[in-house]
Amino acid sequence: MRNKHEKFCSKRGLDCWLKVSDQTLPIHIDLAEIFAGLKHHQDGRVFRDSLRGVLKPDTVRLVLRREVITALKNRFPTPAREIGFEHATPHSFRHFFTSQAFVDGASASHIRDWLGHQDSKMVDHYRHLADEESQRRMQGIDFLGEGNRSGG
Repeated sequence: MRNKHEKFCSKRGLDCWLKVSDQTLPIHIDLAEIFAGLKHHQDGRVFRDSLRGVLKPDTVRLVLRREVITALKNRFPTPAREIGFEHATPHSFRHFFTSQAFVDGASASHIRDWLGHQDSKMVDHYRHLADEESQRRMQGIDFLGEGNRSGG
């Protein structure tokens, strides 16, 4: 049985995943290498609460807000009356990841597996193609059969 906080990669690094509690999350090889280089505590955790060991979701949210969002919001300014980087939550990154995966051509079934969903309807909920990317793909459709489109 595997430790509930271990990470694994195949020898070629093509099959990487992170076991967190009772959920297994597939991860990119670059992220696996970053995790491998981080200090692991005696209980096997990389990230932990200094008192109890197990992180509470609210702690993660507060640290993300303080250490990442607030620290970087000036580098990623939000236009007036819009929602942007400064409004991000941990869940926002899940939406961003899903949108980028779709834009980069990942299939809905792969994304569903990566997110740990049983049903692709939930994946569609996260799907956000940027207007510009959506238009680029639409313009790439060769409706007239002329074979000279190059957008998608």
